[in-house]
Amino acid sequence: MYMKNLIFKNNDVEEEFYKLCDSHLLIIIGDFIQDYQKSVVTKVYFEGYKLNVLLEADDELITISFNYRELLTYISSDKKDYEVIYDNHPHQFFTIKGYRYQKDNKVLLKENIINTDFKKKEKNYSYTFYINNHCYTINILDYEDSFNEKIFLQYILNKSLLDIANINEMYVLMVNSNDIHGLKLEIIDKLNNDILLSNRGNLEKYRISYQEDEVVKEVFLKDNKFYEKETVVKELNENNVLIKKIGGRYGKR
Repeated sequence: MYMKNLIFKNNDVEEEFYKLCDSHLLIIIGDFIQDYQKSVVTKVYFEGYKLNVLLEADDELITISFNYRELLTYISSDKKDYEVIYDNHPHQFFTIKGYRYQKDNKVLLKENIINTDFKKKEKNYSYTFYINNHCYTINILDYEDSFNEKIFLQYILNKSLLDIANINEMYVLMVNSNDIHGLKLEIIDKLNNDILLSNRGNLEKYRISYQEDEVVKEVFLKDNKFYEKETVVKELNENNVLIKKIGGRYGKR
């Protein structure tokens, strides 16, 4: 693949580049550097499961990492606070897969959603947020082009944010960062399967679970009313476990 704005530090780097990069990875590089005036490949090397290509593009230092274990390509720049993610598998509709932000103990993945119906005015946003041992999915349908992603990023990646313990705290963060009355908002705790769904500020679906000592509590919304369900979890005495009595050889104890 010919890229008119790509040059090489020397012949050895050029030879290594075309020897190690397959045609799809060349397409990824070509797509990323198309807006730069001049891109110089300075180094190509393997690091574990990653093939790394280092570039000097205009005034930026860029690292392109083809991860063969994750089957994803990550591109970072010393001038940007996020990584661009491409899929290593060729697709008929070639585009950026997403963006990755990381600050301290927080990682935010943003899916690149392409609206193929240009008549629709709504905008879609989808994020996966990791903080400590928690993982949340945040899906947003913006009816009125009112969602301010820049402010949302400032809140969720703020260095003073140490933890988000549940979907309630994530909802509070969303409300503080944006006016949600023009949004359909879905928050899912992927580890506990908890869910919160609001539409233009009205709660439509809610379920959260937590444990207090031996009691597992589940709070849920049904017919616009909140209910609480309690389940007691306790260890059984061996003498009360029927399967141990009948589970001997040939069905006998």
